[in-house]
Amino acid sequence: MDLHLIHLRFSGEHISSDTIRVGDLAEMLSSAEKLILSTVLQDHPEMKEDEIVLSLVNIKNGSVDLEFQTPVPALVIPAFERAALAIRESNFKELPFIAIDAIKKMVSYSRSRQCSIDFYEQNGTENILATITPETMLETIPTLLGETILYGELIRVGGINPAVLLRMADGRTVICHTDRATARNLASRLYTWIGLKGTAEYIVNNFEMVDFAIKEITEFEDKPVIQVINDLAVLVGPYYKEIDDVMKYISEMRGEYPEMG
Repeated sequence: MDLHLIHLRFSGEHISSDTIRVGDLAEMLSSAEKLILSTVLQDHPEMKEDEIVLSLVNIKNGSVDLEFQTPVPALVIPAFERAALAIRESNFKELPFIAIDAIKKMVSYSRSRQCSIDFYEQNGTENILATITPETMLETIPTLLGETILYGELIRVGGINPAVLLRMADGRTVICHTDRATARNLASRLYTWIGLKGTAEYIVNNFEMVDFAIKEITEFEDKPVIQVINDLAVLVGPYYKEIDDVMKYISEMRGEYPEMG
């Protein structure tokens, strides 16, 4: 039985496995992984990133042909095909921002090296799904900025350009940017729950958060649910003391009115 493999093939006059730079290869591998993983996670939000494995199993001679396989083809293959369809039709609106950013890096590389990048499958026969060329165009995606606070478990912090990896309560991970002083402060809080106040960047059409810049660390104390409810009762209770029907009052504040019989 033939093994279902996915490929990225870089072809051009000055492209070969003997001449490609290690840094360029690393960036293209990272872009391919981000493209596929982010698309899988958009289709299957119940999955965690570390459950989706994409392995480079071969680099063929001649043109740079990167050959990948995965233990979860039922997830990865449809995501690869969906990303390829978006490239073929020049319609990227339904892809996650991380995937679009990965494609941008591939287009940039294609232009700088004057090469083409074939997305193809091999399941007994070769099936080219899409090709990136120097002429491939990507539309500008409008975004907006807003102040917010993120709460989650601090998974990783550091790097040349300091970044923080935060795991939210729903399992999603968010990469946050910060300065060196804040990164040093956060290093002692690894694997604890924290609150981060900062500026988030969102895509306008679906409100997906694509970037977060940390401004300050907020105090976060993990308490039992009952204690949190009791603390809220102490805090807001006096304001509702003179109100007979609290639920009705809140509904009216929200603009929710009972239907007339």
